[in-house]
Amino acid sequence: MDLFVCHVKTGEEKKFIQLFTKLHPQWNNRVDFHTPLRQLKIRRAGKVRLEKKPLFPGYIFVETEELIPELYLGLRSIDGLLRILPDNHRIQPLPPDHREMIGRLIHRGGVLELSKVRFNENGRIQVISGPLEGLEGKIIKVDRRKQRARIRLDMYDASHMIDLGFEELQSIEDIQENQPTPSKEQRA
Repeated sequence: MDLFVCHVKTGEEKKFIQLFTKLHPQWNNRVDFHTPLRQLKIRRAGKVRLEKKPLFPGYIFVETEELIPELYLGLRSIDGLLRILPDNHRIQPLPPDHREMIGRLIHRGGVLELSKVRFNENGRIQVISGPLEGLEGKIIKVDRRKQRARIRLDMYDASHMIDLGFEELQSIEDIQENQPTPSKEQRA
């Protein structure tokens, strides 16, 4: 299966997919649409909440055997489509190396949950589990306060910066340092 990328009006990704499936039901079993979400910790009014945000705002990933003219015309008929990448004059599926990286993220399920990370003594991030696993070399910035890691992903000829959330796990040494020393009465 190939993976094609449609650039649509930001915020109208679900509306686009609903219109397409309603107007072109003949494609429902031959085309899969992906609009992955990510969990991020958002701080508002001093309170931190987990919110779901689009991983690639304004982009829909179309998984199909090939983009035949009838499918292309069906996609073009839906209001809100800006272009099919890399541009409408030379449509092509994601290259294999980009498809592998992006495919790992969009096929993890509907929502990319927070990664579990730890920081070593030099302050470098170590990913234990989650969507950031295997992407350590793509991390370009870490914000420990907001608990986000910015990664660079390539899609065709452009790089996209994406923030993924993480949860910092305490190391055994940190936990032991934060424990109060027991008194003589408590040890006895």
